[in-house]
Amino acid sequence: MEFGADGVIWIASEGGLTRFDPAVPEAEMWFTYSPANSLLILNDVRSLAFDSQGNLWLTNVSVQFSNGALFRFNPTTNVWTQYRVGQELPWSPPWYKRERCFRRL
Repeated sequence: MEFGADGVIWIASEGGLTRFDPAVPEAEMWFTYSPANSLLILNDVRSLAFDSQGNLWLTNVSVQFSNGALFRFNPTTNVWTQYRVGQELPWSPPWYKRERCFRRL
């Protein structure tokens, strides 16, 4: 669960990414993103966190599914970006640095 600066609560679950927004009409307070209405691959959202720009980062993986992904979601613009783990990460994975350290020993 993460709390946005705007008072919106975001919940990761086996059913998707759920938004609870107390500032909107009651019929729209709860909304769940799933593979049917977003770029998510699976319903199962494992973790989430906000970055300093207000983007929500989440993982959508399963041990039975080989194309797990990391997602960046901008709640303000409703834009999703998918990064396939091991192929398209937007930075060098931290385990690469560890491997280099171990090789030096």
